[in-house]
Amino acid sequence: MKHIDKVLGNQLANPSDVKRPTQSSELGEQQRRAVVYFFARVRAIDPQQYMILMPDEKTEQLIKQEFSAHVMNFTKDQIDKGMAAWHSLRQEDHKDYKFLNLDKIVGLIANGGNTHGQRAGLYRHVRPGLPVPDSVRQERKKTALAALDSIKGLLDE
Repeated sequence: MKHIDKVLGNQLANPSDVKRPTQSSELGEQQRRAVVYFFARVRAIDPQQYMILMPDEKTEQLIKQEFSAHVMNFTKDQIDKGMAAWHSLRQEDHKDYKFLNLDKIVGLIANGGNTHGQRAGLYRHVRPGLPVPDSVRQERKKTALAALDSIKGLLDE
């Protein structure tokens, strides 16, 4: 319970404050199986980091509730493909997958196990901005050079 208090900042000091899902928001059988299967695979691949992330039952329950909305619509094949990719990335000692990060694992599954050209995680894809006009670039360059000259003047004194 101390770990939960640290993570949530004593927001749930009383266990009765935890809101239970209503009948309409409960997971269906297939969705529940997907969530259970996802966390079973995570635990099987990296049990040490799993225990560090979720040291007690309450923390584990809260994390599973948090990520169930992201995991519940994946199929077993999607989860298997993403977990295989995560497993191989861990074996390659990939810097982004060295430690357990559920957001990145969910993103890896959502991307079909592909990390090339896409960020792995729960990110929005944003279109690149419009190119900056030459007149704006020249004005920025003049401003930057003036600032550098003033800094050089301070150093010379």
